[in-house]
Amino acid sequence: SYIPAEEAAFREGLVAQGMSEVEAALWTAALDPIRTSREAPVKDGVERALGRPPRDLAEVVREAAEKGAWG
Repeated sequence: SYIPAEEAAFREGLVAQGMSEVEAALWTAALDPIRTSREAPVKDGVERALGRPPRDLAEVVREAAEKGAWG
């Protein structure tokens, strides 16, 4: 789940962990679509790209496990 973070504190935390100021600013800016819910709408990109409806990740993983992907 998303936990809101103050942008300046987030950026400072990244820099404190060794990230450059430029890279930290890019990652901080990447949070904006999440914070403003611009990433929330369901789109038809999968169907347009693959020619089929999207599948639930749990279904994909279950099928892969049944086929021995991790066995």
